[in-house]
Amino acid sequence: MSDFIPNSFQVPNAYIDKFWHLLTSDEKAVLMYLARRIFGFHKRQDHIALSQLTAGIRTRDGKRLDHGTGLKKGGNRTALAGLLRYGFVVEVAPPNFGRRIAACYELQTDSEAVDVEGLEVRAMDRSDSSAQRTAIARIEAEAKRSAQSDFYD
Repeated sequence: MSDFIPNSFQVPNAYIDKFWHLLTSDEKAVLMYLARRIFGFHKRQDHIALSQLTAGIRTRDGKRLDHGTGLKKGGNRTALAGLLRYGFVVEVAPPNFGRRIAACYELQTDSEAVDVEGLEVRAMDRSDSSAQRTAIARIEAEAKRSAQSDFYD
């Protein structure tokens, strides 16, 4: 039997149709992992530790349930912070480190609650920054070619 359909989970269409292009690749990985851990188990919210995002989950008898997001701890932390900031994820309860209880997260199901303007501003800033880096790289490459040309003349 295939491990694919019907063994699957749902992702709200708006995540993909309206917002996917505005998320970083790390945010996409974390959002999909959270959707799997929450919606995939027919829950509204769940306690999910940063270590789960990073290393995945093993049962008490050592059986591996998943491998996490594939990101390092810092990437997961940054991506989760972005998802929280822009309203894709809601922290229902903070972690209780003394009792070793992970933060409880809920995924946003109201597309109106997502900070679309903030995401668009961030996307524009990234685009501008990328254009500036490209322009600088072109100038440096041209200067290098010119210097090499002068050397051989």
